[in-house]
This record gives sequence, C-alpha cells and structure tokens, in this order.
Amino acid sequence: MLISNGKITVQDTPITIIGVDGDDYISLTDMAKSQLQEHIISWLSLKGTIEYLLKHGLNVQMLKE
Repeated sequence: MLISNGKITVQDTPITIIGVDGDDYISLTDMAKSQLQEHIISWLSLKGTIEYLLKHGLNVQMLKE
C-alpha cells in the first residue's frame, strides 16, 4: 500500500489530502473545522450523500497531526 500526504489551502484553511494507491482522500474533519463547516454539514445531511457513502463503503480513518 502506497500512502502519501499533502495539504491544500481552501479559503485560508489548510486541508489534508492523503493519497492511497493512486486514490486521493480529503479530510472532512479539516473542512468541518473551517469556514466551510456549514457547507459540509449540509452536504452530509443529504440523502444522496448518505446513500453514496453506504453504497461505496464508508472508510473512516483517524489522523493524528
């Protein structure tokens, strides 16, 4: 398993990106701590989002910085 880490800045907030075997994952935790919090909460409450996460397997990973 090949893992790489990086960060991007969105609206003055650093967001962690983790690459695993060629797939990139963004940290919803970092986004929820930022000014994007309202958008993330709204997005996560949508029925379609929940169905997508359940269908594609919810992969929860805790990161320590």
